[in-house]
Amino acid sequence: ITHPEVVLKELSIMHTAQEHIPEITKMVNDYIHGNVPEEEISKKELSQPYSFVKIIDGKVAGFISANMRDDHLYINNIITHVNYRGMGVASELIQYLFKLGITDKYELDVSKKNPAFEAVKKLYEKHGYVKYDENEKRISMRKD
Repeated sequence: ITHPEVVLKELSIMHTAQEHIPEITKMVNDYIHGNVPEEEISKKELSQPYSFVKIIDGKVAGFISANMRDDHLYINNIITHVNYRGMGVASELIQYLFKLGITDKYELDVSKKNPAFEAVKKLYEKHGYVKYDENEKRISMRKD
């Protein structure tokens, strides 16, 4: 028997839609201290075959986007709204990709410029990712 809270938790993750783009744009720009136009984010995120948002109280708490590269599902972006960091949102989104059962091989890069580099790396390690390559700009991680 599925508990109601589990069903509600999973229902709060959905495909990214145009209506989510303004909130995603703000999260991205706040995170990178940039000014990426909404149209650019819309074009990029809505074209990803695996782009999902986590909704809490009607707001985008986080999003993830991924696409297939060879036989690995590659995570392009994952970001959590500042108000929801440390609450397991990123972990839920990562686990959601795993549950889709698209593949059992996953890959991503972590930029060394990321101000939360160590925390992000630790998050992925918690989910079974291991470093397989590194250069001065990034580390590449994989889960097989």
